[in-house]
Amino acid sequence: MKRNGLWIPVIVLVFGMPCFADDEQSNVAGLSSESAITRLKTFRRIAQERKSIVSDLILVLNRDDVDTSFRGPLHMAIDLLGELRAEEAVGPLSKHLMFVPRSEMGMEVGNKSREHYYVSAVALTKIGQPAIQSMIRIVLESLNDKERNLAAWVIMKIEGSDQAIHRLHSLVQKNKNSLDVSMLEEAESYLRFYRPSFDPPSPEDQY
Repeated sequence: MKRNGLWIPVIVLVFGMPCFADDEQSNVAGLSSESAITRLKTFRRIAQERKSIVSDLILVLNRDDVDTSFRGPLHMAIDLLGELRAEEAVGPLSKHLMFVPRSEMGMEVGNKSREHYYVSAVALTKIGQPAIQSMIRIVLESLNDKERNLAAWVIMKIEGSDQAIHRLHSLVQKNKNSLDVSMLEEAESYLRFYRPSFDPPSPEDQY
């Protein structure tokens, strides 16, 4: 079932909310109305509901006691924020950059590169450019080399390899007289020699 064009079963599972009647047709009718006022009211209602859903999903990310299992509330909230391209969630998603969901059977196995197991990283690539500065901050400040490399990977997935390398190289040149740029140089080198690995991350690779 959808509400305002958004899938509701996941929201119900995450928050225990009651199901709502399907009003997708009313949205279509409202946005197709000959009345400009009706179209504007429908747009504002949909936008407000999206904002409310995003806010609720961010609350899940900020909880200390949230279930971290595969397809659990945290995993699903992160996936939804990526699908919604919710730039408001860049900060909370960045804090969960090293999160890998788990299940009773262990880590999900699939034919995907190592970085794709980090669901917040994948969500940030979907959000795109609004995530860049947060990733640069991690490259500059994180003491975890795997987290820095993962942030560089996000930049690469958003901007492409050449542009991401150019961005990091430019930052090195700009700051080499005022900052310790060793971590930037390491991230730049990581991207220059990046080759996807298809082995899942080990437990010590995560937070």
